[in-house]
Amino acid sequence: MARALSRRSSHQEPALANSVFDPCTAASRTASFLLPAVPAAVREGRRRVRTTLLGWGLGLDEDSSWSLTVVCGELLVRAVRRAAGGPAGRLAVGVDVEGDQLIVDVLE
Repeated sequence: MARALSRRSSHQEPALANSVFDPCTAASRTASFLLPAVPAAVREGRRRVRTTLLGWGLGLDEDSSWSLTVVCGELLVRAVRRAAGGPAGRLAVGVDVEGDQLIVDVLE
């Protein structure tokens, strides 16, 4: 399982983990989808995560959106590589927002 977690903290230096999005005041949100465990799925996975979060109106700026795309791409590439050589399978991608936390899970 690959996971990215963002939590705002006043004592941390500015970093990718802190720049994913501004705190969300809306209720918790969850989305999930399946992708084939093949390299071509990485692009589709990045697009779907980004589209989902933009649809939730979290106030992503251009830099945060780009950072999110990079992190999701890395998670997906790693999952595809781990699945390589095995039977053709699927990746399960989950996106959760709770308060000021963003969690992206990629399970192979």
